[in-house]
Amino acid sequence: MFIPGGNVNRTKKFFEDIYSNRRKIFTVLVIILLIPMFQNCSGRFTSASIADAAGSASSGSLGGSTGSVDGGGTVTPQPPSVTPPITPVGPSGPTLAQVQAMCKALTGAPTLSAPSNSSITVKSGMGSATSGNSPAADGTSSITADRGITDAAKFAALNCNSQFSLQLNCEVVSADNNFPINMTNAFDASGNSFLSAPVKTQLNLAKDSFVGNDCSVGFAPGATTANFKIVPNTNTQRCTEGTFTIKLTALSSVTGTAGTLVSAPQYLNIHMANGCWIESRLKDSAALPAVGNFGTDAAISGSWAAIVAPTDDAGAVLDVGSVYMYKLEGSSWNQKQKIQIAGAIARDTIASVALDGNRM
Repeated sequence: MFIPGGNVNRTKKFFEDIYSNRRKIFTVLVIILLIPMFQNCSGRFTSASIADAAGSASSGSLGGSTGSVDGGGTVTPQPPSVTPPITPVGPSGPTLAQVQAMCKALTGAPTLSAPSNSSITVKSGMGSATSGNSPAADGTSSITADRGITDAAKFAALNCNSQFSLQLNCEVVSADNNFPINMTNAFDASGNSFLSAPVKTQLNLAKDSFVGNDCSVGFAPGATTANFKIVPNTNTQRCTEGTFTIKLTALSSVTGTAGTLVSAPQYLNIHMANGCWIESRLKDSAALPAVGNFGTDAAISGSWAAIVAPTDDAGAVLDVGSVYMYKLEGSSWNQKQKIQIAGAIARDTIASVALDGNRM
């Protein structure tokens, strides 16, 4: 049966169906696009706090929230495990004092290795500060320390190296039966024995026998090895002979914070050998200068020896310098003559001497 307008109605319905389907497709596409956005919102990445950076407030790694599943089965995504950059010091970040405190929290007591030499022999002479040192010609040894950093990555991120320092400390072991001190000789610049008058204790004889500043040294920034020296201290005492032990420790500190962390000690045996003539020969004459630096240079040829005292005075004329002549007679060197340059003016000194037979 023919219904007027029937074809038109079918055509209209056809296009309405197409339009409805397109709306459904579009809606599905929008939902697909929105799902990741809502998921990201539920698992926002939070920046690390100052406490996280120091590792003191959280046992986890630096980063945001962890992934979890709620009661509805929705999974909250876990952000990538990337350590966020530390906010630099300034108005928007931690203060310098806070950074220093964080650096301090990342340090522990350093660990010091054994020194490169277990014992050192040093010759204590009458002017040459490094004469006869062993094993190295200049008495140099080395030692290595673990700086005691508990988290190297965080330490570097906070630029803690600029606030951190490591120091090697040397001191003579005293009052310990396991490390006895036995000093047998030591003289002042005039040849007076410190074992008689003025008397020094065994501990002070050992302490004054070497230059402490050459042994207690700082590690270079970021370095774990330091070089140090045992050099005889000829300004305080010379012709020193004896044995003692040095205790070595590593000390770490952070600028702006209180307290120093100290390593367990290492020990170094020191044998101070007498690099002078037999001590009695320094007192052959009462005319030896009191402040003349007697013995800073010497020459021996055959049976003659010439010893320089460069700051010896000639009456009221200062620092003229002189040469003391000794002759070997039997088994003893006996002083024979004191030589000064005639007409020398103040500080017109004698610095060195050489001998060839009986010619000076």
